Amino acid sequence: MTLKITLKEIEAIVPSGTKILAVSKGQSVNAIRDLALEGHYAFGESKLQEALLKINHLKEFQEIQWHFIGKVQSNKVRQIVCNFDFIHSADSLKLIERISRIAAEEGKTPNLMAQVKFRPDENKSGFLEKDLLSVWNQLIVLPNINIIGL
Repeated sequence: MTLKITLKEIEAIVPSGTKILAVSKGQSVNAIRDLALEGHYAFGESKLQEALLKINHLKEFQEIQWHFIGKVQSNKVRQIVCNFDFIHSADSLKLIERISRIAAEEGKTPNLMAQVKFRPDENKSGFLEKDLLSVWNQLIVLPNINIIGL
C-alpha cells in the first residue's frame, strides 16, 4: 500500500517554520519535478551517482537545494561539494578538513552538519560527544564551510 499525501497537507500539520526535507532517493526525476512545481525545493539524496543524474535533469529548478544525507566517502568529496548545498553526515575532523580544502579549491561554501553518535558503536560513524567537544575549536575556524548543526 502506498500512502500519498500532498505538500499542502503536510504543511497544514507541521508547526510553522518547520522545514521539510523530501528524501528523494529512489524516486524518479518526474516525481521530484512534480514536488518542485508545487513549490517544494529541499531534496535529500544518499547515493551520489543517482543524485547526479537527478541534479543534471532538474537544472531548470535553480531554487532546489540539494542535501547529501548519506555516508560521505573521501574519494567523492569533490563531487559532493560541487553539487550539494548541504552535507548532513560529516563524521570526522579529517573529513571536514578535506571538505573545507576542496570547497576552497572549488569556490564553494557548503552548509555542513557534524554527525554525532550518542553511544560507542563500532558499526556507526560520527563524533562521540567528547571527541566533538575536543575538536570543536578547530572545526569552527575552517574556511569555506558553514557548520549549521549536528
